[in-house]
Amino acid sequence: MKFPVFFLLALIVAVALFIIVTIICKRSFAKSKGSANFATFSQDRVAITLTILIMAALIGVSYFVGYGAAYNSIERGYNEQPAFDPVCFYAEIKEINEATFFVEGIDVNETKYQNQFSFTVYGETILERKGVSITVSDFSVGDMVAITLQRDMPENNPMIIEGIYKMQLLDNQQPSNIETEIDAKNEILGVSLSIKENSLSSTGMTLTVINNGDTDFLFGESYNLEKEIDGKWCQIVYVAKEQDISWELIGYMVSAKESYEFAPIDWEWLFGKLQAGNYRIIKDAYIDGNEDLEKQYLYVEFSL
Repeated sequence: MKFPVFFLLALIVAVALFIIVTIICKRSFAKSKGSANFATFSQDRVAITLTILIMAALIGVSYFVGYGAAYNSIERGYNEQPAFDPVCFYAEIKEINEATFFVEGIDVNETKYQNQFSFTVYGETILERKGVSITVSDFSVGDMVAITLQRDMPENNPMIIEGIYKMQLLDNQQPSNIETEIDAKNEILGVSLSIKENSLSSTGMTLTVINNGDTDFLFGESYNLEKEIDGKWCQIVYVAKEQDISWELIGYMVSAKESYEFAPIDWEWLFGKLQAGNYRIIKDAYIDGNEDLEKQYLYVEFSL
């Protein structure tokens, strides 16, 4: 806790008042010295001085106690604020009343996100379609949307949900139709991906490239996540703004007959916390020596 400036000013004022009272008392003391009222005046002077000092001390102590209590209360309240822990689910819009939406979660979500909900979007709520900002008027009844919450919804499954971070308008009527166009393989020329043991969670993992072939491969930082829905591999909606998504331009060479372990991947900022289901993570790779640098896609599947 920093030293409060207001208390310092109050202390200066109290000292100044004490000096003024002391000067006045000295003058009165000089005039009354030798008179019959001298003893009485001396007692009054001591009483006045002690009263001022005690009041100044009480004011200072009270200020410090109150300031400290308020500061600690604010700091405690700040520390108790829940962290940003985004979760995304899919829903169909059933009704729109100005900025209030009534939606119904679909069956690809976890059970608690398959019910009917209502929520209100505010100025700070991000509304997007393919990374471009839109407004409430761009949504219609029957639209499929991806809703990102600031944190996971409690198990009591409220009908009115709060903490809407972002709502994205999807072009397709069902997320199961958002089928990926990536032609990924689980092995290319003896090269494959594996997940480090005990590293998988709903927010990340550690990947290892194993090159059992005779060709060197080059990998970048980027990756993608897809979810299996109705037997199809489908794109997962970003919870981050697309303009905030960037990858470091760096390459990792994995020579023939060698392996490489990537730094731990944390996708919570990009995709949020994943719900239960079957997924695959995809890494793009280039065959070393390929003049055209044709991009290849490797994947490894996992379940939560």
